[in-house]
Amino acid sequence: MITSLPYSRRCVLRTVGAGLFGTAATTLIVACSRNQQTHATSDPSVSQYVRSDFSGEVAFESFNTSAGTYVPANAEHPAQNVPVPIKTENMGKNSIAGFYDTIGYLNAALNYLLATGDTNPLEVITINPEFTKALLLFTDETGESQAAKSWYVSPQATLSLTSRMPTAVNDYRKDWRYTLDISLGEQQVVNSQASAIPAEQQKFHYAGTIQGTFEKEAWSLTLTVRDQQSTAGASPS
Repeated sequence: MITSLPYSRRCVLRTVGAGLFGTAATTLIVACSRNQQTHATSDPSVSQYVRSDFSGEVAFESFNTSAGTYVPANAEHPAQNVPVPIKTENMGKNSIAGFYDTIGYLNAALNYLLATGDTNPLEVITINPEFTKALLLFTDETGESQAAKSWYVSPQATLSLTSRMPTAVNDYRKDWRYTLDISLGEQQVVNSQASAIPAEQQKFHYAGTIQGTFEKEAWSLTLTVRDQQSTAGASPS
């Protein structure tokens, strides 16, 4: 059972992983670094989906970069001109490629959330409520964390699919096993002050199933978790 916690994005930054990366973080597919390179805004070529093996790290290449050159976060400032994920044509198709692109979009939207606190890209797709509630941990609707000048310096998440193809439940439902490795990085900034993140709170591993249902010309996603652990050898409390 995935649950949410009544913490703000700023509170998460203050406490890092202590007590927060348990049930709630099983749903935190959030990162910035991996997907925030500057990409073209056009859809990926259809030819790249003529493939028989989708396993491995999920890729997504459809972003709006009109804000300007992306500048990664550092100890002096948060990330700037973060690329915004945009839907691909495939996401509206009842196909394996459509399911795959929707998972890729989710990962990119969560990357954007961690960098900015903005949930707008996530609201473009349908996600199970438990997952959405847990994401409130990293939401900054009031601009609180920005005003307090608080951010992670180098967070990164790697979402991978562990099978070549999803399992078809019926014509409109597919399941795909995934793993998620989250690294918060070694440093955070809280109230304009840089501080180290303890090693045991930096990296976490999750595994589960993404259930995809195609309806109304779109894929809705339900994320479940069957395994979670920290790379330090013990599950976060």
